[in-house]
Amino acid sequence: MAHLIVPHRNGPGNDAEFRYSLRSIEVNLHDPVPHNLVVVGDCPDWLVPDVHLPASDPQPPNTGKVAEIRNFVLAACRELGGEPQALYLDDDYFLLEPTEAVLPLYWGPLEDHRSMIIRRHSPEFWLAVAHTATIDYLPGRPQSWELHRPLPINPSDALTVLPSNDEPLLWRSLYGNLAVPVRRAYRGGDGKLGNGRIPLGATWLSSSFNTWQRSLKQALVEALPEPSRWEKS
Repeated sequence: MAHLIVPHRNGPGNDAEFRYSLRSIEVNLHDPVPHNLVVVGDCPDWLVPDVHLPASDPQPPNTGKVAEIRNFVLAACRELGGEPQALYLDDDYFLLEPTEAVLPLYWGPLEDHRSMIIRRHSPEFWLAVAHTATIDYLPGRPQSWELHRPLPINPSDALTVLPSNDEPLLWRSLYGNLAVPVRRAYRGGDGKLGNGRIPLGATWLSSSFNTWQRSLKQALVEALPEPSRWEKS
């Protein structure tokens, strides 16, 4: 069984993205075994996941979200016990082309990623604070795994390397640097759709509310009319 771990918080406009994310994955992720959907957080009324782990607290702001997502991942990994593999996805990841394998991808040096965020915002911006805390936590010169792309994980390894606390530590970069062997990691580009135009040949994309409304919504509604098996009939 291949496990899909997806954190979700109900909010204006994001249920449709989640619905079509699942449809795209069911149609295009060609795994030899069935997919088991584990949703952590809120569960929309239309959704019937294989496992739902509800959130115990309201969604926190900014840096609090960083710790919440990490603790959501830990909750899912504890639920999966000794399962050897799972695939983490945000609820707005769309698979546009048939795919058999999902590779572990990193962005580049975590320090460079932090510098880019500071140039765009400030050192006090919540994501810059999270990058700083993660750099201080990790040894050596860590890589950034902060991509809008799915990430294959080993739940047992995640339980070993991810701390369960309220610190604003980026779980993807913790896992990538502490649990993924260098020889198995690949440098890759971000999947966030920034300008509203779907790149030719794109495989995985992630949306914002604006890019969903401007381009992805129409394209996916037309391409994926059939409900996924997790939608209520």
